[in-house]
Amino acid sequence: MKEPSRVELVRRAPHPALASVVASLAGYREIAPGPRVQHESATLVVPVIVSFGRPFRIAFGRAPTEDDVQPSFVAGLHAGPVEIRSDGGAECLQIDFTPLGAHRFLGGLAGEIASRMVDIEDALGPAGRNLRRRLGEAATWDERLDLAEAFLLARTLPAARPEIAHLCAAVARTGGAVSIAGIAADIGISRKHLAALSARHLGVGPKTLARMVRFRRACVVATSATSGAAMSAGPASWADVAASCGFADQAHLVREFRSLAGATPTQWLGRIGRGAEALRAGEAAG
Repeated sequence: MKEPSRVELVRRAPHPALASVVASLAGYREIAPGPRVQHESATLVVPVIVSFGRPFRIAFGRAPTEDDVQPSFVAGLHAGPVEIRSDGGAECLQIDFTPLGAHRFLGGLAGEIASRMVDIEDALGPAGRNLRRRLGEAATWDERLDLAEAFLLARTLPAARPEIAHLCAAVARTGGAVSIAGIAADIGISRKHLAALSARHLGVGPKTLARMVRFRRACVVATSATSGAAMSAGPASWADVAASCGFADQAHLVREFRSLAGATPTQWLGRIGRGAEALRAGEAAG
């Protein structure tokens, strides 16, 4: 028999007016007691977590301890794995900002919180405290998601810096397989200046941003290639994934998975429940 789910997950696509700012909104509730460990790979979102239950313990690049308790918080971009532990009583609403959306919504804070977490009230001030209170009083996920969406739509966001908007668009359009020097030349600034702007406003430099985009593309391609009918039409090996996603070779792809996911490609597939259908599993195990 299939093991029953240990979590309740409710997702909502963002309002069209928020499409370039918010990647997704979700409600999460653990419905089975006992410890739970999640391994997250480097992701291209800046999450805002509003907690209603037992807090998570979270750490970047290591196992969290009892000192790593995180209730409601905002987390910056992190180019590496994250480990999340809970005791079965976690419940929260999550707003995932795009890197460009975080730049617009959080201002300079987006760059300051790279690879770390800050309390929601420190990040958003009284508005964050009020949002947490109202969400906690809501009775259903639909009501909570409506409140979160209304909160986001009510904010007047400044325009993105043109250099940052151009960088994000160019990296996304090419799947991370892009010349950073070429982007800087298109904008009309030096590569060093672009790197400084990216670090200040996104929290990561342009090269790291491109690495993360390329990695996430490889994750999507590998996942699609090991699902249903796509298996016969998609990449047949990890070497094919590497070639299609702009990696120098398969060894390069394996190094990036170790760095950004904390696991080999085959181990990563196993974590997401695709181990039995791995892309010629042994080929990318080293």
